[in-house]
Amino acid sequence: MLKLLIKRITVGDLKTNCYIISTDKNNCLIFDPGSDFDKINNYIIQNKLSPSHIFLTHGHYDHIGAVPKLKESYPEIKIFISDEDKDCLIDGQKSLASVFGNYTQKPIQSDVIIKDNMILKIDDIIIESISAPGHTPGSVCYLINNNILLTGDTLFKDSVGRTDLPGGDQKKLEDSIKKIYKLFIFQNKDIDMNIDMNIDIDKIKIYPGHWISSNLKKEFYSNPYIKFLYNYI
Repeated sequence: MLKLLIKRITVGDLKTNCYIISTDKNNCLIFDPGSDFDKINNYIIQNKLSPSHIFLTHGHYDHIGAVPKLKESYPEIKIFISDEDKDCLIDGQKSLASVFGNYTQKPIQSDVIIKDNMILKIDDIIIESISAPGHTPGSVCYLINNNILLTGDTLFKDSVGRTDLPGGDQKKLEDSIKKIYKLFIFQNKDIDMNIDMNIDIDKIKIYPGHWISSNLKKEFYSNPYIKFLYNYI
């Protein structure tokens, strides 16, 4: 099994988490390169990495801002985004760049449309996509090697994604969070609040689009939004 390294680089005014996942073969995957191309590229160069894929959790400007320059610098890199959010890459109104970002977004086309439950294997990295609409219509979470979950702006430590922006949907966000817990914690069974989940507290670690990491079990018991969602405050 290859050694896996996860590097978090905080980028942009909104302090978005860009993640670079690399192996000891020096290949790397980039998740949500939202801004600060030079910062991201310096890490790639300093560690002699070869980026092959960009995975986007959604299309807001603070998660896609460095994509055009990365594609220019690494033409072979493949850009993955959902069908519902793909137009954010070419339209600053849809990405909110022209609304909040105060800059002109350079349009770029996606290479691969992410669908729910897609599974890719890159070296020894297994990536499974999980459709999670709510924050945006096409938000996606990515499960890495069955124990790392990149949640974008769907789930944070002690919070969840906002739904008051264009395309946001509170009911869909709630359904997406329930879907995540049903898939991974409750193993597709109905939730019984009287049973012990009986899993390692670090079994499924979450890496959100902003702020610090956590894990699904901690968030189930401490995140006020999830406690409210499951009615056990």
